[in-house]
Amino acid sequence: GHNLSYMTPDKLTVIKHNTVDFIGLNYYARALVQPYTTGETTLIVNNKGKAGKGTSKTIIKGWFEQVADPNTKKTEWDTEIYPQGLYEGILNAWQKYHLPIYITENGIGVSEDVTVEQVDDRYRIEFMKEHIEAILKAKEEGADVRGYYAWSTFDLYSWKNGCEKRYGLVAIDFKNHLKRKPKASYYWYKDFISKH
Repeated sequence: GHNLSYMTPDKLTVIKHNTVDFIGLNYYARALVQPYTTGETTLIVNNKGKAGKGTSKTIIKGWFEQVADPNTKKTEWDTEIYPQGLYEGILNAWQKYHLPIYITENGIGVSEDVTVEQVDDRYRIEFMKEHIEAILKAKEEGADVRGYYAWSTFDLYSWKNGCEKRYGLVAIDFKNHLKRKPKASYYWYKDFISKH
C-alpha cells in the first residue's frame, strides 16, 4: 500500500502561520478572456513576429476564449503593452497577502538588428518607464514593493522564439562571436538607477 498524506486542519494551521518572506511577480502583459462561444480548442502562438502579427488565438472549448483589446498597443508578437495590469496585479497581491513584493521579471521582446553600433530601443525605455511608474503608483497606495528586475540584462534564448526575439538591455550578436553591445536602454537604466 501507499502512505497517502492528506491536508488536515493541523497542517493548514502550520501553513497559515509559516508564510513566505516575499512574493515575486513576473509581469509582461494581461490576458483578456470571455466565455466560450464557438470553435475547437485552439492554441496558436505568434512565433513569427511581424510576419505573424494578429495570428495568436486561444480557445478552450466549452470554457473560455482569449480576446484582444483593440484600443491598446501590442508588440509585433501580439503581446499587449498594458502597464495598468502591473499596477492592478501589485495591489491585488498586496491586499490579499500583505507581504513584500518584488517584480522579478518585466520587459519587452522585439526583433532588433544587433549589427548596428548601438540599438536605439526607445520603445524599451518607454516600456520600462511606464511600468516603473505603475509600480510607484502602487507603492503610493500602500503596497510594499521592494525591487524591480528588468528582463533581461542580456539578449537570451527565448523558449518560444529562440534568439529572434530580443529582451536585453545589452545586445548579443549570436552570429559574431557573441559580441556584446549596450543598447540605449542600458545607458538610460544605468542613469535612472543612479538618480533614483
